[in-house]
Amino acid sequence: MNLDTLVSIEEIRQLMARYARLADALRWADLAGLFTPDGTFNSYAVDGSPVLEMSGRDVIEERLTSSTTGDVQAIHMLLTMEIEPTGPDTAKGNIAMADLMYRGENYTGTGVNVPDFRVMRGWGHYDADFVKEGGQWYIRTLMQTRTRLEFE
Repeated sequence: MNLDTLVSIEEIRQLMARYARLADALRWADLAGLFTPDGTFNSYAVDGSPVLEMSGRDVIEERLTSSTTGDVQAIHMLLTMEIEPTGPDTAKGNIAMADLMYRGENYTGTGVNVPDFRVMRGWGHYDADFVKEGGQWYIRTLMQTRTRLEFE
């Protein structure tokens, strides 16, 4: 592996670390900015049914904002990353993840295809395609597939 490849892998790891930090802070406009303008983000339940399907930065920001309105605390963990550069400005990755979502008394979010809950625990993987534009890496596609979801 050459130095350019290692630098690209580390830059993508940093991109995904920002993704998790911004998700925990519920900073959806900033998180949407990590995607290409036409980027897609789709989340699927354990049975393969869609939880959220989004395309474009504006839609990603709007849908994530509307689904976390009110008293919500999110915790996202990215566990292991397999990043494979596929060209000088492209890469793909598989990232193991876990997340927790807590909804307080004042939760008013809408638009997510999951049971009503106060606490959600989830595990799964992100499959991603990345592209480097203007010297910066962006997420082109992000697909979250769940291996387990628990609700209280």
